[in-house]
Amino acid sequence: MFKLIPAFFVCCLTIFNSFGQDYDLTIKEKKKEITGISYQGYSTSFEVGQSKLQKAWWKHTKKFGVLDNMRSHYVLKIPTSDKTLLPISLIQTTEGTDSTSTLFLAVFDQTNNSYKKQVRSMLLEFKVQFYVMALEEKIQNTESQLADVGASYQSELLQEAKMKKKGLSSSTDNSHKEKLIQEITRLTYELEELKRELIEVR
Repeated sequence: MFKLIPAFFVCCLTIFNSFGQDYDLTIKEKKKEITGISYQGYSTSFEVGQSKLQKAWWKHTKKFGVLDNMRSHYVLKIPTSDKTLLPISLIQTTEGTDSTSTLFLAVFDQTNNSYKKQVRSMLLEFKVQFYVMALEEKIQNTESQLADVGASYQSELLQEAKMKKKGLSSSTDNSHKEKLIQEITRLTYELEELKRELIEVR
């Protein structure tokens, strides 16, 4: 788990910064006191609520470690490749509101300097993956909206065709059809932009 950060994550710094504040990948050094002990580690902020962030972090870390809830903080235990050695322990907290939050991570044993730099890499990796998942969710929502609007437009065209076949004048509101076309165009462009962003971060 603990290794130097892949080069593509460094490239993502530029990519995400071009998307705006929601995709800020800044990782800051921070000293934080937890249960009376001062820990030197790293923190990073998210434009999401505290509970959602903690849940996302738990899902991410369960792939390679065990996250224990200590009430005032969490302890992440990561097994080492050498089974004769004790797991690497990190201390983690989240704080914030329903809309913004900050995640703090540090080596539990502050006398152990072996993995301190990797803590920053770990936070950055999580943040990139978090944003990839956010983009995928936006893509799914946009595709669903586009399908709904497209279905409404096709329904109006079908109704218009039926009326013409019967020799009746269409009761379809052209202005409403134009609005549907505009919405289809907007959603199509938005979907292409989201897919482009996702390709770039992958």
